[in-house]
Amino acid sequence: MTSYDLDGMRVTVGIPKLVAKGIGHLWFPRIFRFGTGELLIKHSIAADSGNLTLTGSGMHLSFDDGETWDFHYDVSEGPEVATPRADGSLLGVVFRTYGAVSGSMRDVRGHKVRLEDGGRRYVLEPWAASFTGLPRDLGRHEIKGQHGALWRPELVVHGDIVDLGSELFGTAYVTFAGDTKYTSIAIVSGDGGDTWQYRSTIATPEDTGDAPEGPCEPSTTLLANGELMCVFRGGGGIGNHLWRTYSADRGQTWSPVEQLPAMSVDPTVRRLTNDVVALTTGRPGVKLWLAGDERDRDWRELDLIEHHNAALPEPEHRIVPSLSDDPWVRHTADQTTGYTSMVEIAPNRILVTYDRTPFGWEPVAADSPERGHIYVVPVDVQRL
Repeated sequence: MTSYDLDGMRVTVGIPKLVAKGIGHLWFPRIFRFGTGELLIKHSIAADSGNLTLTGSGMHLSFDDGETWDFHYDVSEGPEVATPRADGSLLGVVFRTYGAVSGSMRDVRGHKVRLEDGGRRYVLEPWAASFTGLPRDLGRHEIKGQHGALWRPELVVHGDIVDLGSELFGTAYVTFAGDTKYTSIAIVSGDGGDTWQYRSTIATPEDTGDAPEGPCEPSTTLLANGELMCVFRGGGGIGNHLWRTYSADRGQTWSPVEQLPAMSVDPTVRRLTNDVVALTTGRPGVKLWLAGDERDRDWRELDLIEHHNAALPEPEHRIVPSLSDDPWVRHTADQTTGYTSMVEIAPNRILVTYDRTPFGWEPVAADSPERGHIYVVPVDVQRL
């Protein structure tokens, strides 16, 4: 364990633990906690492409708060977002939507995943999750499949599910027909996550100005004062900062967006038990950002890759982020996607998961001595 004093906070970080290693792709991890305490890390084993007709996920379970990860299996689709159910299961939906309801481009479906018995039982329900009531037609992404042309609506479920008591709050990012950039939206479920309805638009491409991608990859947490705070991506790489907005009315309306010092992809935001707001993000590298007030004006930064390399100095574990602002250079040189995920497993104690991609976006060949890795690291956050 190593402690870092960060302007009124003491952050104690443990030794990273290896969750998985292998050839091909092991990347884009997500971590979830069952109501009964078990932990699940899901990661992609497929290429990063919108043209996939087949996908796959590695699933890894821990029954001792992340100390060991010996139970694992592969499935066609793991959950991108998930929420604990009263019966102890996790109910989630997969990353992309795959079809339309009655041919409408404002009502689409995706696959639903139920994980039971602490993750030992996996059930996929194709087309069982619905997303309805969108204000505009979605764009269509066409791909060439084994049986001819296929298409997918441009709606990606992403972020976190927040329990608001009478309903669940979630987020997605979409490309509306005619648009070239993303829009982030709020969705809600009144039946525990089986069906989802559009509630509001969180941010549009106009809100983020010249951000190259528009608002995407949103993550939301419920603050101590009852507000929702949503953090989202606008681009990737150096200079592409995250954006943030608040809602005081359960996601009906949102404050004007503002930039954060953190950059650049796939933020995960959590309010801890002591009301510290924790944010993980990356590219370049992987960073933990901490703020101690509800408006989050004063952020502390901790470089988790620097800690990782000090704790695991062996060459097979070392992660070297690319500092190039050229995306093509970064895709071959950056040894982590910068995609992270975290859960609070005890008061003010989080587990953060991240990946090591030794050849950037290229898969690890079977005859290579290198391996792709998924890690998890415990972090304790104390106010001084």
